Amino acid sequence: MEDIGDSQTFDRARAQMSQIYASLFTFVGTLLVIAVGFWQWRRAQAREKSKDYRAKRVEYLSKVWTKLSEVEDSFRQRARFGVGPIPLGVEERREVNLLLIDAAPFLLRDEREWALSIVEEIIEISTLILHAKARPDWWYSSMELPEATSTSAITAQRLQCFRQQLGERYAAVTRGLHE
Repeated sequence: MEDIGDSQTFDRARAQMSQIYASLFTFVGTLLVIAVGFWQWRRAQAREKSKDYRAKRVEYLSKVWTKLSEVEDSFRQRARFGVGPIPLGVEERREVNLLLIDAAPFLLRDEREWALSIVEEIIEISTLILHAKARPDWWYSSMELPEATSTSAITAQRLQCFRQQLGERYAAVTRGLHE
C-alpha cells in the first residue's frame, strides 16, 4: 500500500513540476520575445536617426559649400570689375563662423577646419591685393605672375587645395560614400 501512496505522491509532484516547468518556459519565452522586439525597435530607431543625421549632414554641408562659394565669388567679382577688393574679413568670417557653429553637430572637425581655411585664404589674397602686393588682375586671368605675387600664388594654391578637399568630402557625403 505504501508503494501506491508513494506513486500517487510522485505523480502529483511530477504534475506540479510539469506545471512549474511550463510556467517557467512560458515566462522565459515571453522575455525572449520581448527582448527580440526591443532589439528590433532599437535597430529601427537607430536606422531612422541615421537617416535623419545623414540628411542634416548633407543639408549643412550644402549650406557651408554654398556660403563659401558666395564669399569666393563675391571676392572675385570685386577684384575683377574694378570696384577694388573691399577688404574681406570681419563680416565674411563672422557669417561663416555662425554657420559652422550651427552646423557643428553635423560636420567633422577637418571639414570645419577646411571651411575656415578657405575663408582665411580668401581674406589673405584680398589683403595682398588691397595693399598692392599683388596685381588684382592675376586672380582671374592666366597671365604669368610677377615675382612679387608669389605669396599670393601660394595662398591661391592653398585655397584651391582646401576647396578641393572640402568639395571631395561634400561629394562623397552626398553620394553616401562617407559618413
